[in-house]
Amino acid sequence: MKTQLSKIHTPVLLQELITHLQVKPNGLYVDCTAGFGGHSQQIANKLKSGHLTCIDQDINAINHLNKLFKNNNKVTVVKDNFINIDQIVSQQVDGIIMDLGVSSLMFDDPSRGFSYSHEGPLDMRMDEQGSTTAADIINNYSRAQLIDLFKKYGDVRFPNKVVDAIVQYREIKPLTSTIELANLISDCNPGPLARKHPAKVYFQALRIEVNKELDVLTEALVKATNCLKKGGRLCIITFHSLEDRIVKNFFKEASQTKDLYGKDVPLSKMSNPKFKLITKKPVVPTEKEMEQNRRSHSAKLRIIQKI
Repeated sequence: MKTQLSKIHTPVLLQELITHLQVKPNGLYVDCTAGFGGHSQQIANKLKSGHLTCIDQDINAINHLNKLFKNNNKVTVVKDNFINIDQIVSQQVDGIIMDLGVSSLMFDDPSRGFSYSHEGPLDMRMDEQGSTTAADIINNYSRAQLIDLFKKYGDVRFPNKVVDAIVQYREIKPLTSTIELANLISDCNPGPLARKHPAKVYFQALRIEVNKELDVLTEALVKATNCLKKGGRLCIITFHSLEDRIVKNFFKEASQTKDLYGKDVPLSKMSNPKFKLITKKPVVPTEKEMEQNRRSHSAKLRIIQKI
């Protein structure tokens, strides 16, 4: 890989996450999105007889993690999607972390196709063995499907103009490059409209669809909480409102008392919640971190504990 790891790999909310995870020297931990090991290395450094399982679906991350923890028998590296955490982890654990941001190295590697700022193929697969690329979606989804996609995952109120331009363009030739798509979106949004590039939300929507990110997160939340011991903590860092809303609502639901008989029965019997919210409001980066790492600006950390 052309980009040097040391220059750009900066784990977000590192100290805050490690503090809230409350790592025990003999504990069992899982990093569901280990990436290039920023959070994992800090956890591993605190272990004595404990163990850490690092999961990632990107082969570049796996290769780096294998080198990083080559001589560390306290760490196991697994190439997989964290939706399969229940199959990867054979016993309940003391802590699980998820950093849902896309790796800086993925964004900065033009060949991966995540960035609208670099020329590259319309790919966006976190797992390069995945069957569907962004080009497949752009060139094969119907007009109605694309409109729904950009509204739902990009929060674009009126994507019709961009979608019509895509449909017209692909009738002549398929859209295959990131700059090709970014320029087309820009042409539909002329003038100094906003602080961010107009293609940003469209690329976000495509990436989420390619990797089924929100579906994976929703299912993985249930599995991850089932994998926790009593007293175990689940710590999740999100980077946009769609995934943060899923985490927030799941944590809220899991930590509430519930009427076992339901609303339609005059009697009530309340169940005790199985989880406790550690963070009623999300932990956000300090001003200093945001100055040093611009990609931390939208990060939010939420924590729940099994009781």
